Amino acid sequence: MSQFDLCAERHAINNMHYVETKTTKLDLILVAGTVPDADESVTTPCGARRHAIHEFSDNATVFCSRFVRQDDGWTMFSRIKRYTVEELYPDPYSDPWE
Repeated sequence: MSQFDLCAERHAINNMHYVETKTTKLDLILVAGTVPDADESVTTPCGARRHAIHEFSDNATVFCSRFVRQDDGWTMFSRIKRYTVEELYPDPYSDPWE
């Protein structure tokens, strides 16, 4: 299975769209991934996820975080950054040849 087949963010958006209505818009979403303990970065959504978030929001807030594996278990959300969809996906439908 490739990474584009299923992900938590797209699954959550699809469930929201199915359970709610076709006019429901996404206000915020949390994206989290695993990173090495020494790494100070957060996980941001890939292009397919950014497109899905953009498609179902006017300009949602995207919280990007991480899980860190430590000797005693997982530390959840040790670092969180806040973005808007426009910051992560600034020009989704522009013509690159213009």
